[in-house]
Amino acid sequence: MKIASIRIPRTAQTIFFVDLLVIGTMTGLFANVIFELANTSVIDAPTRFQFTPIMGNVAAIVYGLSIHAALFSMGLYQRRYLRGIGLLKSGLTAGLLTWLLIAWPMATAGLLHDHVPTFHFLLVHILLFAQLICVRPIVCFYFRRFAKKRRVALVGSEAMQSIFMDMIRQTTPTEFEVVRNKYVDCKLEKDDLRTVLKDLCKQDDIDQVIVDLPPKDINALYTRSEPNQPGNLPVKLTTISNTIEQCARWSETEDNDLTVARVQSQPLARRAKYLAEIFIALCGVLFVLPVMIGVALAIKLDDGGPILYRQRRVGKNNRVFDVLKFRSMRQNAEADGKARWASVGDSRVTRIGRFIRLTRMDELPQLINIIRGDMALVGPRPERPEFVDQIASEIPGYRLRLSVRPGLTGWAQINMSYTANMAETIRKTQLDLYYIKNWSLWLDLAIIIQTVRIVLFAEGAR
Repeated sequence: MKIASIRIPRTAQTIFFVDLLVIGTMTGLFANVIFELANTSVIDAPTRFQFTPIMGNVAAIVYGLSIHAALFSMGLYQRRYLRGIGLLKSGLTAGLLTWLLIAWPMATAGLLHDHVPTFHFLLVHILLFAQLICVRPIVCFYFRRFAKKRRVALVGSEAMQSIFMDMIRQTTPTEFEVVRNKYVDCKLEKDDLRTVLKDLCKQDDIDQVIVDLPPKDINALYTRSEPNQPGNLPVKLTTISNTIEQCARWSETEDNDLTVARVQSQPLARRAKYLAEIFIALCGVLFVLPVMIGVALAIKLDDGGPILYRQRRVGKNNRVFDVLKFRSMRQNAEADGKARWASVGDSRVTRIGRFIRLTRMDELPQLINIIRGDMALVGPRPERPEFVDQIASEIPGYRLRLSVRPGLTGWAQINMSYTANMAETIRKTQLDLYYIKNWSLWLDLAIIIQTVRIVLFAEGAR
């Protein structure tokens, strides 16, 4: 199953439909109780508006949709939040947000019947979220122990197979069971490689062969006489890079399938993104203006230094611009002129700076960068010019990030924390390239919603 070109794993699909069943059942039962009370009691106060079944149905739909949105924003359809402390923290936060923003105002506004105390609604809400939290480990246990897995054979270099095995270990529960490993050089002649694959697929316990080849080279293995079967193979043939991209949701930096022409596709949708983000940024500045004024005063009172900090960053098409941030480090933090990555417990960060970094308030002035067109609301984070050349020399495909406007938030930001070394930068680049390759307005919306979790839990802040 795919949504906006993004493959949805079976685990997430199952959890979503079970959530839908639980939420529908609970809200339906509660609505029936309210309707019974509405039919058997009289509202004495004429100033109260009359409760109707239509009103209750609309309230139930809004309530159910808000729960799904809260679960999604807290990452509860991602594998890493399906168990343990992460599950409990995200589930409780989703329940609290839904109660404070939707359920409690709904109850106090009279959308529930007068004879239904708000306390009873709270108990139903707590019971509902308890069930939703318990669903996840049960579904994971089923997929880990009982669900049928794809039995795959890996054909390729030992290094690439190691990457694939790491991906399997990091995606729990996994969808694969590796039953064969064949370490070969996939640069063999086509006929020799077909022979290797035929010999491997004589086994009847293989559902899929995953080969260490670029996607465009897969077609070379198909015979003219039988175009639907690569060299008479009885099983599906795919590439390791495509499989990793679909399951782990990052793209290899050496992937030649990602081109500037592809980045420039969907011009109308990209124009809509540009205009929508400027509008959102304008509304955002007005909405957070009191917060920005408060942060500015706190910085000024802390050490009397400048409020804003301008830093050169590289944007779309290598255009250098000044990114705006609230100053979080002491003055002259890089007096020696040497650019450095921020580190955990960085001594250059001020007292106020530590707080605004933790809450991401230091990045609020970047709404102005969005209005000016330097940045987008969603996209790869902009990097400093001093680092771009160094990183590009070590990571193939890194400059493809510069084919789109950098963003305030992005796919890499919601999937991993702050980067402070080259290994982490490589993984972040892989996530950025996946975003660029699979971009859609729906993916942008999903990233914006899940950024709520990043802000609330201060994930990746330094």
